[in-house]
Amino acid sequence: MNDDRKIPDGWVKEFDEHYQQHYYVDTRVSPPRSIWAHPYEDEQFLREHPSIRERLARRRNSEYDPGSSGVGTGNGEHIKRRFFFGKIKDKVIGTKEEREAAKFAEQRAVEQRRLRIAEQRRLRAAQQQQYRQQAYY
Repeated sequence: MNDDRKIPDGWVKEFDEHYQQHYYVDTRVSPPRSIWAHPYEDEQFLREHPSIRERLARRRNSEYDPGSSGVGTGNGEHIKRRFFFGKIKDKVIGTKEEREAAKFAEQRAVEQRRLRIAEQRRLRAAQQQQYRQQAYY
């Protein structure tokens, strides 16, 4: 996904060659915090910056144009109801972006666990080999 949105001050956009995906680093905190989703989609960032959350919500609401759809009763009631249930759905199961970010984070965690286990096995085998060599002396 090509995300050309501006990033907040103190954040850096990097590219992970292994996963072929951009990630974002908050350089203002110690230790630096990295996330896969854009900071404007990160719940922790939005909790810490309520003014940005409100501004983004206003922008989304202004982009929503109920007159653009030909679906509904003509008085806009159907569209408002659908929009309301869309919000409820997002609160229950998260937005598509949040679900994708969570899925990607889970895949990344599984891959890191697999690599850690492989490294532990490699070290254990090397240690056993070293003990065998010492036993011959």
